Amino acid sequence: MEINNCCFSLRGYNKACWIIEKSCNLNCEFCFHSQFGKREQVYEKRVNEYSKIISSLKKRNIKHVILSGGEPLLSCDLFNIISLLEAHGFTISISTNATLATHQFCSRLKKTSVEKLTVNLAAICDNDGKIIEDEHSIDIINGIRNLTSNGFCVTLNNILHTSTTKESLLQNIEHGCQWGAKAISFTVPVCKCSCETSSANYFISDQVVQQLLLYVKEIEREIAPKINIEFNYPNCNSDRCPANDEIYGIGTDGILSTCLVKQYQLT
Repeated sequence: MEINNCCFSLRGYNKACWIIEKSCNLNCEFCFHSQFGKREQVYEKRVNEYSKIISSLKKRNIKHVILSGGEPLLSCDLFNIISLLEAHGFTISISTNATLATHQFCSRLKKTSVEKLTVNLAAICDNDGKIIEDEHSIDIINGIRNLTSNGFCVTLNNILHTSTTKESLLQNIEHGCQWGAKAISFTVPVCKCSCETSSANYFISDQVVQQLLLYVKEIEREIAPKINIEFNYPNCNSDRCPANDEIYGIGTDGILSTCLVKQYQLT
């Protein structure tokens, strides 16, 4: 059984992010994973056993693993990987675009220990960050609703732009409440490599960040939404790159290493 043993980063000493699938059924402008698709050695080097990765996770005292991609729900090994991680005592969550989160999938996932999933909203938002409810976003929205109606804890995430407004933040929060999400996270894209092939609107200044944070605090005071609101602004150590000693991922050598952006110097 073969898998992709490439993994991007996640801040935290007891967590790791495992990219189990390189492909995706969407083509989002903001997504940094397209950067790695150009470097076949990152994705094409495969392993025949999971034991090396499990050993790497245990060496760093990792307790929680986020399964990601690409789109992890496309992976034919998804449930095999979940079973293996469960057998070794890891807690597990999934980062997905939710397009494949059908009721049938949810029923199968309910038989596992996975309780939390994160869904990125940026794929269904306009340049101002507002959610567009049309035929192109139906699968994502239905997937979110399927997950929440089946009792999963869903966190929504949206990427902040230079043009993001208080109105769009409020709309995101209201939709999150309507869809039954437990939390919504607004992420500042500080990594330069994620902007090389994307609009400059994704690389925002500290001044804009502070204004957006002010908007979020105003919304919390004004409407006290029934959803947890998070503001994700990585604390970068050098050249606005979030890669530092606290970020670990499963590298191509099968051991935990620093962020692949730093490793392959894609800045």
